[in-house]
Amino acid sequence: MTIATQAKINLSLELLGRRPDGFHELATVFQAIDLADEIRLQPALALTVKVHGASVPGDERNLCWRAAALLATRSGRAPAVRIDLHKRVPVGGGLGGGSANAAGVLAALAQMWQLGLSMAELESLAAELGSDCAFFIRGGTALGGGRGEQLEYLPTPSLALVVVGPSRAVSTGAVYGQVRGFRADAGAASARLAESLRAGAVPPTRDWLVNDLQAPATRVSPVLAAEQEVLAELCGDRFLLSGSGGSWFLVAGDAAEAADWAGRLRSRWPRRLVAETRPVDYGWRVIDPREESGDA
Repeated sequence: MTIATQAKINLSLELLGRRPDGFHELATVFQAIDLADEIRLQPALALTVKVHGASVPGDERNLCWRAAALLATRSGRAPAVRIDLHKRVPVGGGLGGGSANAAGVLAALAQMWQLGLSMAELESLAAELGSDCAFFIRGGTALGGGRGEQLEYLPTPSLALVVVGPSRAVSTGAVYGQVRGFRADAGAASARLAESLRAGAVPPTRDWLVNDLQAPATRVSPVLAAEQEVLAELCGDRFLLSGSGGSWFLVAGDAAEAADWAGRLRSRWPRRLVAETRPVDYGWRVIDPREESGDA
């Protein structure tokens, strides 16, 4: 079986406060996009993970490995599967690639092994692997609470987006370490966006395009601070850091504007990922064999 596992952006990301367990309470709107990794799973004598296209370990540190091992343990079987992971989503960029990989492996193996698990059961297992892993079981659009694992799924908006991959990895711990308090109205932007999406509308970006980690991230990274100035000059206030960085996304008015922005950014940053993309209403999908061969 070959699957695609989608990247995500946070259309909004707000910090409500620090929890007793040391994590932060979030209000966020997750959005899956059509930028994806590809994973091939096939029966084998033992669990192996081979990563292509990125310097990512293929041992028990890999979330795909951990997902397969967790599912095998809970179902009482050997994790006899070979996993070939072809990375296209930048690593360490705030786009959720590793979490999506884990969720896709869980869901695909549950099908391959005919385990009959419900969506809720898969989400519960995914949450054990990481705070945002559960989102990718269904994907699409969701209002997230808690650490991101409390999910309300929403209608997927139509948006023209440009994603700019990171120039270098940013330490999530360092970014959170630069958080200097919490806004009194934190959570309001995510709530406004969710309310509009439930009604089938998308409000103006000024009402919801907020990331409380962007300022801390630019304090940690002078490179991000400089990139922020470039993006502000290009598109005003219609861009945002994804997660804790260092990827950015831009919300264009239409596909033509997205293409224009993407062209300018490719000229400015020719070695960076600059992708015109759009929201999708899933977190992973099985790839038709014709797609793999290029016939579809």
